[in-house]
Amino acid sequence: MKYSIAKNESAAIVGLLFATVTWGMTFILVKWTVAEMDVYNFMFIRFSLAFLCLAIAFRRHLRTSRATIRAAFILSIFLAGAYITQTEGLRFTTASNSALITGLYIVLVPLFSAVIFRTRPTMITTIGMI
Repeated sequence: MKYSIAKNESAAIVGLLFATVTWGMTFILVKWTVAEMDVYNFMFIRFSLAFLCLAIAFRRHLRTSRATIRAAFILSIFLAGAYITQTEGLRFTTASNSALITGLYIVLVPLFSAVIFRTRPTMITTIGMI
């Protein structure tokens, strides 16, 4: 039996490959950047530009309720902590080690979830972790 890849499957594979290469290259680019400038200045510039681009692109969908702003602020503290920790760590190791350590969340999140919520991962999740 001959297997042929549908057009949308090919597009999905190319998209996944593009995302993987882009994600992997960012570790090299960030390592080069933090070798030349302060981590906190870099993070401020990086996320300020991202915020401006997204605010412009989604300006019609912005909601400014007090609860939304409060939740966004709390979540941004955790996200900033994670990015600062990762970027500081990148200064002291190779880009490939940093990418490997960062990618471990794919395995660790289901494991932590199983321990914290006392649930068993599904078969497909277990296969994915392996």
